[in-house]
Amino acid sequence: AKIVWLINLLGRHPWLKDRVSEATGYAGDRWVLYTKKGIKLLLSADAEKELALLLRLQKRYDILNRQVRQIELRIPGRVAVRMIKPDFEMPL
Repeated sequence: AKIVWLINLLGRHPWLKDRVSEATGYAGDRWVLYTKKGIKLLLSADAEKELALLLRLQKRYDILNRQVRQIELRIPGRVAVRMIKPDFEMPL
C-alpha cells in the first residue's frame, strides 16, 4: 500500500518523477528519494506540501541542478540543504 501511495505521489509530480532513480520507505511514513544526479530528498508523510516547496525551490533556484547532496524537507517551515564538498581546495 505504501508503494502505491508513492507511485501516485510521483504521478502527481511529473516534473520530479523522471528525476527519481530509487526510493526507500521508513517507519513513520518517511521516505528518502534519490535523484539520478545522486541528490537525497528526505520526505515525511506530509510529502505533498514538501514537494510543493521543492517545486518552488526548483523554479526559483534550479536546486536539483546544483552541487547538492541532500535536501531535508521534513521539518515544517524549513529546508536544510547539504552541499557537495569539493575534493580539494584551490590555493590562494
